[in-house]
Amino acid sequence: MVETTLEELAKLPEMGSSQKCKHPLLAGLRRWRVRDFEKHLIFYRTSGDGIEVLRFLYATRDIETVLEEG
Repeated sequence: MVETTLEELAKLPEMGSSQKCKHPLLAGLRRWRVRDFEKHLIFYRTSGDGIEVLRFLYATRDIETVLEEG
């Protein structure tokens, strides 16, 4: 179901919620749950022709630390 989720996000990239990050390279980052995997999140940015996926993470991780450290 990852492909389905990515296709949906590409069509409607604003569905994801904003992810606040201190690092300026992560500006505009958004997140969305992977369909049928409730504890897995996609972190992405919108681009002119769709989305740019940066990470897939398990939701119980320390997300802010993982994203900030790269």
